[in-house]
Amino acid sequence: MFKGMMKTVAMYAAFSVWSLIVFTSYLASAADDIHIGDLVVKQAWARATIGKGTTGAAYFTVMNNGKTADCLVSVETAAARRAGLHTHIMDGDVMKMRPVEAIEIAPSAMVALKPGGGHVMMMGLESPLDKGKAFTLTLTFENAGPVDVTVHIAGAAAKSHTGGHSNGHHKSD
Repeated sequence: MFKGMMKTVAMYAAFSVWSLIVFTSYLASAADDIHIGDLVVKQAWARATIGKGTTGAAYFTVMNNGKTADCLVSVETAAARRAGLHTHIMDGDVMKMRPVEAIEIAPSAMVALKPGGGHVMMMGLESPLDKGKAFTLTLTFENAGPVDVTVHIAGAAAKSHTGGHSNGHHKSD
């Protein structure tokens, strides 16, 4: 009987630890969410530059929980002399990068800016983008307005946000 009770206690303890891990992961993920109006910006990240690289790109996901479309119309950062919205297009067999005026986020939709697709192009970096550091990027939406997002810098070969960071943010004035 004692052995059965100990097994029950051990299973309860294991379940409790598992629940705590899941809940903590959820909280860390939710901390990355930046709310501005009906929009949610998630997981802002950039790749580290190699050597003295003077260009970089930032990526993130925007969810529109509203009933009307909104557009990301501009980006700014003190980390570079210029920042703009870009996308990749196929021109025959060659993928080319092109600037875009805005990125629309349809109602009840999600837009992921990611390598090989839409991204924020930064030209004339003020200093290298070093893994483990962060910088502020101001996103301006047509309807929701401006919001500052903390962009965490992942390794140079990263393919996605590496998690484990909490994005500091506040609505710009």
